[in-house]
Amino acid sequence: EKTYWKGDPISYFTHMGTRIHKENTHILNTTEFIDQFTTLSCAVTIPQNELLEYSDEIHLPTPNLEKLKNISLFDSFKSRKTSRQFRRENVSMDDLSSILYCCFSYIHGQEWADFSENNIKFFGKRRSFPSAAAMEGTTVYLMIRSFSGLTPGVFFYEPKQHKLLKVNEEPSDSLITSLMADQFWSKDISIGFFLVAN
Repeated sequence: EKTYWKGDPISYFTHMGTRIHKENTHILNTTEFIDQFTTLSCAVTIPQNELLEYSDEIHLPTPNLEKLKNISLFDSFKSRKTSRQFRRENVSMDDLSSILYCCFSYIHGQEWADFSENNIKFFGKRRSFPSAAAMEGTTVYLMIRSFSGLTPGVFFYEPKQHKLLKVNEEPSDSLITSLMADQFWSKDISIGFFLVAN
């Protein structure tokens, strides 16, 4: 029964799959609860994403984080907007590299300092966004249409090595419109980011 649940089905299954069942909680003291929760929550073996065949490999430049450090969190919130009109203008490799690194890569490095300082077992790298049960099941594909120095096409972002792998040619305007639920203005984007839950 999930009559109490107000979220969508996916959030319900994630909640149920990563929680300690109520019949066990009343017999656990604080230490036992932490031990069991930690054991259940940690993915000892993180499954690898299936990678499509690719025709080209593009190593991205080192991200330029200075530009991003000079804007406040409030200004970021305030400048967010939705657009339905695109000009298909070129995007620079430096900007794309910084966006991909900050949004989808392992910005914390090989190991978090506070983990080692507190003798906490480290199971894997963590990206800049949260992941249910730390499974890191989200992959990012880019549809590049107008880009300085890069042939248009569909690319897979490989965060560990911070590179793009070309997996398909550029789709037609009509196919893009169809894939985007007939939102015809989407055919004029310079770059589209598509998050895929694995």
